[in-house]
Amino acid sequence: MTGSVVDAAQMLDSRTTVRLARLLRAHEQSTGERVVVVTLADLQGATIEEFGARLGDAWGLGLHGEDKSVLLLIDRDKRKVFIEVGAALKARLNDAQTSLIIDMLMTPEFDDSRLAAGVERGAQAVIAALGGQIPDYPEPTGQMTVHNEQANDDQVWLIAIILTLIVLGIVVISIRRGAAARPVRDRAAERSGGRFGGGGASGNW
Repeated sequence: MTGSVVDAAQMLDSRTTVRLARLLRAHEQSTGERVVVVTLADLQGATIEEFGARLGDAWGLGLHGEDKSVLLLIDRDKRKVFIEVGAALKARLNDAQTSLIIDMLMTPEFDDSRLAAGVERGAQAVIAALGGQIPDYPEPTGQMTVHNEQANDDQVWLIAIILTLIVLGIVVISIRRGAAARPVRDRAAERSGGRFGGGGASGNW
């Protein structure tokens, strides 16, 4: 890999490429944290998450037990975005933040065919978050407000259902206490963190 910007899908104009390269190089020189931006048109049959792991292996991202790398990967033809974050950076750039960067900053630009702007805004937001700043998210529109109100109503119903199930569970357990005890094992959710080990998010446009 040469440089921190690899525009294989030709989504960036020359000026945007130069600005991004300067931004990412300056961040790496001042912090030791590497942010890599990659655009591709062909993932060779792999999912975007799988291809991101392959890039990490091939380019040595997230090595030496520090995982101080971020990979911003865009699949142009399948219209997918993936941000993978190294474990050492997760406290400053968690899954919720990467989801917001994709959904609120990148995909709106992509939807309007402003591909270069979407990539640049995503990279700028990643750098801002790593620097402890809040990315410049857009204000919610009226439509988003209505959607959020509906989501809040749905959450109320969901909480009510969960509480009901908990009560029923307590009743069932109380009834079964007289019977022979059965071992119960909790099932922990498993997640493949890949080489980076920190997390990340993906999205479509």
